[in-house]
Amino acid sequence: MQSLTDELKTTKADLISLVNAVGENDTDVIPFEGSWTVGQLLEHLDKAVSPEILNGKVQSTDRPADQKVPEIKKIFLDFSIKFKSPDFIEPTEVVHDKNILLDSLSGKFDALINAAGTMSLQEESLDFEVPGMGKFTRLEWITFYMVHTQRHMHQLTNIIAALRENKN
Repeated sequence: MQSLTDELKTTKADLISLVNAVGENDTDVIPFEGSWTVGQLLEHLDKAVSPEILNGKVQSTDRPADQKVPEIKKIFLDFSIKFKSPDFIEPTEVVHDKNILLDSLSGKFDALINAAGTMSLQEESLDFEVPGMGKFTRLEWITFYMVHTQRHMHQLTNIIAALRENKN
């Protein structure tokens, strides 16, 4: 089984590779009706991935640190389900600089990788709860950020394909 830090590193590298395949002029092009642009997707991820929560208030718990990991993966890697983004991580209609957003996300993934290797992942974070899922341990938060990013990488692959198709 791939270690958490290895999976984080792979997710980060795959995200960078996907975003680098997008031309600078395509960052804010709507690929198809109802879709976010590449820039909006990156803005959403940048708002959503918050490694600072790992440094917030925590409490010890007797439950397994990975108890909610299968549920997180089941929900977020089911691409047949469409979610409504909470307002506070909803992307805006501004002009996006994909390189600035990618640099920010890269730094956030570096923080997650560092946390996975240095922090106690067993403790529950108290600063925020995902609606309907309750409190997450640090391990579950790290997994959530990674899997949420993987979900949007799937979406990004579809956006890139549509952008290429539209050019032909």
